[in-house]
Amino acid sequence: LVAAGTDRRARMILDAGVAFILIGIPGAIFACEYAETRDHRAIAKSLQRVGSAYLSCWLPEPIADHVPSGVKRQFVRIRKMHLLNPSPTVAGVVTDLPTLVSYHDFGGSYDSTVFETLIDNPHFCAIQLSRREITDEDVEVISQMPWLVQFFAVGTNLDESKLRKLDDVPLEHVDLSYTDVALEEIGKPSWSETVQILRLSRPADGVASSLTLEGWPELKELKVQRNSGRLNDAVLSLRLCDLPMLA
Repeated sequence: LVAAGTDRRARMILDAGVAFILIGIPGAIFACEYAETRDHRAIAKSLQRVGSAYLSCWLPEPIADHVPSGVKRQFVRIRKMHLLNPSPTVAGVVTDLPTLVSYHDFGGSYDSTVFETLIDNPHFCAIQLSRREITDEDVEVISQMPWLVQFFAVGTNLDESKLRKLDDVPLEHVDLSYTDVALEEIGKPSWSETVQILRLSRPADGVASSLTLEGWPELKELKVQRNSGRLNDAVLSLRLCDLPMLA
């Protein structure tokens, strides 16, 4: 009788352990994920007046199409953020997100320390700074982002010296429209081996310019646009050689 009672208790303990593994652990994981989703939704809502957030759910490809949409909504995270004149505090909250993939700041003013956490973010790959000042310190930090492939500096004070700090970053999409980088200053950076899309601007009205691109094996799209509503009648000289992917 004693042996039978001991066996029964052992089976009960084993059953309880199995039940905990099958229900308790997944339940705890789901609760943690739900709490994090709630935090991300709260951040996105709090920033509605100064920007917009893109939230999505990442799942392993084999199961992605088989998970109900209601369950997917419990695993969404902020992936992209667009901000208009953000304060240093707001910008810091966003760049601290470990799930951030893309960051767009229009007109913000803060120092480069805001970007430092992005260096260790393995998901972060795209930064767009528009209509704002870019400092040497900003570019120094950006150049240390190991997974960066998109760099947009539209309407900024970016010049040749700052651009050179990004020479060793394997960029794939570069937009230097309305910056202080002249066409003649593009040169042959190391990212010429990887860039697929390049957008540039012509100088002011009446100023001639020239652009030479030779041996850019991945370049698929090139855009050189005027920087004002008026046509520039000055000569634009183009030399495009050995660009096998450019249509």
